[in-house]
Amino acid sequence: MLLFAGCSVFENEQLVPVEIEGEWTWYQTVGGWGQTVKADTVNYKMTLKIYSQNEAHWFKNDSLIQKYTIQEGDDDWTKDELVMFRQDYEGGTDCGLIIMYKPEQRELHLPTALCTDSPTYFFKR
Repeated sequence: MLLFAGCSVFENEQLVPVEIEGEWTWYQTVGGWGQTVKADTVNYKMTLKIYSQNEAHWFKNDSLIQKYTIQEGDDDWTKDELVMFRQDYEGGTDCGLIIMYKPEQRELHLPTALCTDSPTYFFKR
């Protein structure tokens, strides 16, 4: 008989669906206090890589700019949603980003989870 003391068997359970794993290309940002910004109007590119280990990495021009932990939402706004929160975030409030997968368009929409008047980021494959 095995005993598991002080740890959860499901602590490292994969939350990320296989369909959203991999690399996504940013194509626009909409809303918040700014205007719509489209990828073809700027001199940089952004990608988001989502890993099965409940992590995501955001790149700008192939340089890592932010690491995220993916977890299940636990409040009224995010219940039953996957939410990306910054790793090692210090200061202020981390609004988090809800992962909204749109399989028919092969897109990810990332609105903020816990803040208002913040932009939504759009990625595609």
